[in-house]
Amino acid sequence: MDVLIETVDLAEIIEDVAITAEGLLLNKSVELREDVASDLPPIQSDYTKIKQMLNNLIGNAIKFTTEGYVAIRAKWLEDQGVIRVEVEDSGPGISPEKISTVFESFKQADSSISKKFGGTGLGLTITKQFCEMLGIVIGIESEVGRGTTFWLHIPAKTAESAATPEHADPLPRDVETGGAQKTDEPQSRTVLIVDDDDINLQVTSEILRLSGYELLQASSAEEGIRLAHQKQPNMIIMDLAMPGMDGVEASKILKSSPDTADIPILACTAHVTQETRARALQAGCDAFLTRPIEPHKLLRHIALLLEKQPTDATV
Repeated sequence: MDVLIETVDLAEIIEDVAITAEGLLLNKSVELREDVASDLPPIQSDYTKIKQMLNNLIGNAIKFTTEGYVAIRAKWLEDQGVIRVEVEDSGPGISPEKISTVFESFKQADSSISKKFGGTGLGLTITKQFCEMLGIVIGIESEVGRGTTFWLHIPAKTAESAATPEHADPLPRDVETGGAQKTDEPQSRTVLIVDDDDINLQVTSEILRLSGYELLQASSAEEGIRLAHQKQPNMIIMDLAMPGMDGVEASKILKSSPDTADIPILACTAHVTQETRARALQAGCDAFLTRPIEPHKLLRHIALLLEKQPTDATV
C-alpha cells in the first residue's frame, strides 16, 4: 500500500471529521465535544490515511456510545515533538484482559457488545496498520462502565519530500467542475451505495440522508447489480476495491445492460493510480472521487451527474 507524504493541517482534518460525526449523532442522545489547540504545527504525513484513521476511531466511538458524549481533542506536546490526538467516549468500556484484542481483525472486545452494536472491529485493525506505516504511536485507555480513550502520538517532523494526493478527480470524459457551486435540491432522488466497508457505507449514507436523498445500500458488487436492476436508482456510488467481484467489473456489467446503462456511476477509491482511472473509464464509470470523501465534493459530484441524467429516469 502506497504512502503519499505531504504537509497536512491536522486541525482542518479534525474539523472535517467532526462535521461528519455530527451527522452520525443526529439520532442519538450523545454530545460531540471538540477541543483542538490553536498552536498545532503542520505535520508531514499521508492526508488520506490520517483522515481515515480519525474517521475510524470516531466512528467506532459513536457506534458503541448510546448516551453521554464522544470527544476529539488535539494538543501539541512540544517537549516530545508530537501532536497528541484523543478520541474519547462514555461508552461501555473494555476490560483489561480484552484490551489486547481490540486491534485484531474480526474480533470484538466482548461478544455481548458485538451482538448489541454490530461490526467487526476491522476499522481499528486498519487504523493500527496505518499507524505502523506512518510512524504513529497508538494507544488505548479504558475502564469498564466509564468509557474508552484511543490516543495517537503523531510526529511533527519535516520530510525531505512531499507528494500531493488528489482528493476529487473527475474522469476525463466526465462532468465539468467549473461553475459547480450550486447544489440543486435532491427532489427525492434515490442513490444506491455499493461498498463492502461498514464505516464507508455508514458515513456516505449519513451525508446523503442529511441532504434529502433516498438511499439503497449494498455490501457487495453482486448485491449492487441486483438492486440496480430491481430498484432503478437515479445514480450509483460504487466502491472499486471490493473482494470478489470488484466495482470495476460491476460497473462494466451495469453499463452493458440496457436496463441500467443510463444510470450514472460515481466511482470511489482510496487507491488512485493511472491504471485505476483507466479501468474505471473503460468500465463506463461517469466520475471519480478519491477517499476520504469530502461531503461538499460528494454532493457536488452527485448534483452534476443527476443534472446530466434524463428527467424520466425515476425510481
